[in-house]
Amino acid sequence: MKKIYILLTFILFLLSWNNSTAQAISNNNLKLNKTIKLFPNPSTDFIRVSELSAKENYKIYTILGSEIIRGSVSNNETIDIRNLNSGVYFLKFDNGTTKKIVKK
Repeated sequence: MKKIYILLTFILFLLSWNNSTAQAISNNNLKLNKTIKLFPNPSTDFIRVSELSAKENYKIYTILGSEIIRGSVSNNETIDIRNLNSGVYFLKFDNGTTKKIVKK
């Protein structure tokens, strides 16, 4: 059931994609980095970030491209996602790396 929800959310995201969203998170700026690790993911309260070489500023976006949270994090620190609604979000670091996070 959860996989269907995520799939439907992604389909809705693709259907609602527009130029302002493309500008906020463009394919040119969207670098999915396999090195930075997030856990647990999905999560209900906190996401721990590991494999960072330095403190990084970040922004969290909805799947529609709206920025909802910003902050900074160092290696093995956590990001508080308790106030987010359940769903899929994008965590984008200032270095250009973007990771998908799922809030339960």
